[in-house]
Amino acid sequence: MSLMNRHGLFVVEIINPEYINMIRTIREKLAIFLWIVVAAFIATIIFDWGMGGFKGKQDVRSQGFIAKINGEDIKYTELKNIEENYIKNSDQKDMSGVKAAELRQKAWTDFVKMIVIRQELARQNIVVSKEQVYDEILSNPIPELKSSEQFMTDGVFDQLKYENFIKNPNPQYEQFYIAIQSAYEQRMPGTLLESRVGNSMYMSEFELLNLYRESNLKVMVKWLKAETNSFMPEDSLITDKEIEEYFKTNPYEFPKQLEQRNFDYVMFSTAPTAKDSALVLDDVEYAMTQLKNGIPFEEVARNHSEDASAQNGGDLGFFGKGKMVPEFEEAAFKAPVGEIVGPVKSKFGYHIIKVTDQKKEKKELVEVKASHILIKFKTYQSTYDDAQYAAVNFRDELSMLDSEDKDAYKKTAEKLGHKILEAPFTGKTDRTNELGIVPGLGDFLFGSAEGTVSPIMVTNAGFVILKIKEIKPEREKNLDEAKKSIIYKLRQKKGLEIAFNKIDGLKAAVTDTLSMNSIAAENKLKTGTSGKFAVDGYIDNVGVDRMMYEIALGLEKGQISKPFKGAQGAYIIYLIEKDVFDQAKYDAEKEAFKSKHETNLQRQMIQEWLDGLIKKAEIIDYRPLYR
Repeated sequence: MSLMNRHGLFVVEIINPEYINMIRTIREKLAIFLWIVVAAFIATIIFDWGMGGFKGKQDVRSQGFIAKINGEDIKYTELKNIEENYIKNSDQKDMSGVKAAELRQKAWTDFVKMIVIRQELARQNIVVSKEQVYDEILSNPIPELKSSEQFMTDGVFDQLKYENFIKNPNPQYEQFYIAIQSAYEQRMPGTLLESRVGNSMYMSEFELLNLYRESNLKVMVKWLKAETNSFMPEDSLITDKEIEEYFKTNPYEFPKQLEQRNFDYVMFSTAPTAKDSALVLDDVEYAMTQLKNGIPFEEVARNHSEDASAQNGGDLGFFGKGKMVPEFEEAAFKAPVGEIVGPVKSKFGYHIIKVTDQKKEKKELVEVKASHILIKFKTYQSTYDDAQYAAVNFRDELSMLDSEDKDAYKKTAEKLGHKILEAPFTGKTDRTNELGIVPGLGDFLFGSAEGTVSPIMVTNAGFVILKIKEIKPEREKNLDEAKKSIIYKLRQKKGLEIAFNKIDGLKAAVTDTLSMNSIAAENKLKTGTSGKFAVDGYIDNVGVDRMMYEIALGLEKGQISKPFKGAQGAYIIYLIEKDVFDQAKYDAEKEAFKSKHETNLQRQMIQEWLDGLIKKAEIIDYRPLYR
């Protein structure tokens, strides 16, 4: 038996039979729990796998390595286990090639995080004692255990029952207890690391009070606006000297142009073919034959229909006109009750329809109740297989040519009759306009050298093989590239100054809300009344304007503000209403409010820290060798 007591000693005691069914249930759930752990954030994503492996100069694939991260060789089996469990535990019913590839890419991303964090744990020498693990198991049961009925009394989790289960383990379920212990051992170092990173986050009393006021106190105002856009000068009035000066003094507004890459690609399409269309009709005919042979409509629908109504025997319930696609509606409203009609072709596929009831008003048919069997237009497995075979054949032919031949990709495409297409330059992303989502695209493009040919990759349109064509390295933006945006910024700046001067010249005439209306009409300005809004609340015809909120918060009811510059222009506002700060309410809510916002800030800090670790990590990706 491997469950420890708080002193690190293993204990064995026979458990009551009433726990056996509960243990079976929890054991089934535990595998899912352990792989949910993999995907969770810091506190739940750290695993302590032994690395081992060969350190020689043999081929990395023969050694079984999938990556080298910060100089550490990572075994392929570690990633493979996570990939398989992500797919196994996915709630996706349609596990097409792209969805499976997306899950594998997610597994890789999370796996890299785990390795980098594990390395950071080692660097900071964070370890957890056996006593700490045992105490944590007792005091913080995992959700799967805490929600189990066997640990509840009158529907509420019973800590004593749980402790008895932990302190008196059944040797028959040794592996189960080992798994629980392992889960905590894997989770706890991450929790300590999270605390180390996030505990430096602290909100002062002043910051807390301001945040509370901004989140809870709302205001309502009448506003008079001179809109920036109405006063912006023409482009020609912005001088080259002003443009150059702005470019020099505001470098933070012109971040570097990040590295970009483009690529050639050959697509092996999985779009439906004439053969697929014929197979769809075969499926329709098969369903019709079953109905003619007397098999109940509901049974045929459950077995063959390809939409959500299949589980209900195809039942769509009652529907009126305009609720279904025209072809379906026309057939359903014409069919007598009890008759099977079709197949009816729509944009979704072929429908076999059975009307089961009708509703009439003044002898006019207004609703029908119908069931249907839908056979969708789709690509059949044989077409997927043909496309995949063509992609594999392309890779095989390419591998036979000299690896130093820069034209090998082109020669292979020409020999096999495939067209080479070109994608424009892109940043590190798995999505392009040409291909849609390609899981792993960004990692391949930015982890490989110019001229590298990809493994077979999966898209919604088919299989694709890429070749990196050109690399544009990261660089500073030049003045010509920034000129257009600078001109617009300078026009805005000058327009706001003119708008402010306009409002400032009218401030003496603003005495109440009625005067705002007449001033706006006479000077072609805008005015309006807000609803009640907080600091980040939306204001009709204004948008979000934190400055307006701050100014309003400092006014008393009926008071008029000085002119100020806001998000869309220059304003004068009249305070109609303002919530009153309730000190007693603040005192009652303060700790919960503080805890919530400090937690959010800690999470943000931890995420930024983790992003920094990943960005600095030196990662060599060997996945293409396994495809």
